[in-house]
Amino acid sequence: MEGKLITAITVFPRRTDYSLPSFPELLQNPELPKGCEITALTMILNYYGYEVDKKEMSDKYLPKAPENLRYGADGRLLGTDLNHYFIGDPAGDGHVCGTGAIVNAANTYLGEQDSARRAIDQNGASPEKLYQLVCQGIPVIVWVTIDMAERRPTTGWNTEEGAYVEWSTNDHAAVLVGYTEKTVKISDPLKGLVEYDKERFEASYISRSNQCVILQ
Repeated sequence: MEGKLITAITVFPRRTDYSLPSFPELLQNPELPKGCEITALTMILNYYGYEVDKKEMSDKYLPKAPENLRYGADGRLLGTDLNHYFIGDPAGDGHVCGTGAIVNAANTYLGEQDSARRAIDQNGASPEKLYQLVCQGIPVIVWVTIDMAERRPTTGWNTEEGAYVEWSTNDHAAVLVGYTEKTVKISDPLKGLVEYDKERFEASYISRSNQCVILQ
């Protein structure tokens, strides 16, 4: 399904600039100082007309787990898969989560609403494909860094399934809602609606392994 969506998008020409109209701003603070990902998801849900708040999404729907760090028999450091769980608590001592946790939270909520809409990750999408999505009226949750700065050194471990996961102290998530030839418009859970240099945004997004989520 993901592949079909991306393939379909790439055949359409896009405008040189576009911005989603009336996209909601929602700040993560003070209630969720570590909750950028779930706040970004709540913005998109609100945009599509779902009346839910960030605290409810965090408390009720976001899968959470501790790091659970330990050494395996082979000497590798093992821990929780942050792609599928938020590590810690978004309201306090927490780290980050990947796209799997946000897709899970969204689809659990949407299922309870008897909605036909579903969240899917578009991991691996190029920046150009992100702009194609926005041009078609689709806001995109993007995994980036705070202020689109260079990513700081990471901390990581292996999961039981053999994947290596990592996080950094300036990891962030936000919603891409517009672009021009030189800039992007971001609904940032820390700052509200802001514009960033397009090259800086793309470098930040790529440093987070091109992770993104949409609703469709």
